[in-house]
Amino acid sequence: MSRTMPEIVVLMPAYNAEKFIMRAIESLNANTVAHDIVVMDDGSNTPVFEALPQQDNIIVLRSDENEGVGYARNRGLKYAAEQGYKYIAWLDADDMAMSQRLERQKAFLDQNPEIGMVGSWARIVNEEGMPQYYHNMPTDHEEITKELYYHSCIFNPSLMFRCDIVKQGVYCDFVYTSGGDWDYIRKFIKKTKIANIPEYLIDYTITMSGITQSKPVSHMLKRDLRIQLSHANWLSPHFYFGVIKTGMNTVRMLLKIRKRHKIQQTSVPKTEALPVYIRSPLRGMVKIGEKTTD
Repeated sequence: MSRTMPEIVVLMPAYNAEKFIMRAIESLNANTVAHDIVVMDDGSNTPVFEALPQQDNIIVLRSDENEGVGYARNRGLKYAAEQGYKYIAWLDADDMAMSQRLERQKAFLDQNPEIGMVGSWARIVNEEGMPQYYHNMPTDHEEITKELYYHSCIFNPSLMFRCDIVKQGVYCDFVYTSGGDWDYIRKFIKKTKIANIPEYLIDYTITMSGITQSKPVSHMLKRDLRIQLSHANWLSPHFYFGVIKTGMNTVRMLLKIRKRHKIQQTSVPKTEALPVYIRSPLRGMVKIGEKTTD
């Protein structure tokens, strides 16, 4: 008996991700909306399929070499476009989806045809999955458009978007070994409106071995300037302010991440209130309150 193809495919790039990938898969299995999972194994030392369960909805696309996350993502995007899925979702192999994530985002896109891409807020966790803080993002298209001049204001692993827009040629740029999500979102926003659902629909894992955090500040600064200049809007004052603030925000963010990593090894009691942050274009991370852990 043939299996009916679902409307949603979750694309998961993976490289030597055996430590975390099962908890990512299990988090998706807790979602009730039908979906496929495509794991793009970017030449892992141990093939990813060896760590995965036997499920009809899991497809592995393996590369014999480590080509980079941009190549891996594009491999998944091309597969999704060829197969004819309606919606594409990202989830990194070290992150987790809340049980209602796919349902909430599919319903949002179904009800808002003018929106082509939707993300969500995120709970930030350490490598052991212990909550560290909550991070809110702007929710409406106009505010997102403004903030994108300064930084990426959408969690890439929280994104779900329409496959029809990908078919218009919207793919990742190979030159970015990190930060490519910001560039990709900037490409998408030229085609459609974008929104964030004001709910914590993913657990976003902070690891000091992650691509972005392992890069020196100078690399991050050059990367961000390159992205900003490649999407320049010479008529917008936010473009100029964003370029000026890039260096300051990059250094400030990296120092805060490293500081948090030193204290995040201790377990956080489930009844303890954790800080809730937003990222201000001009002030960086700003605490706006507290939230009790779920």
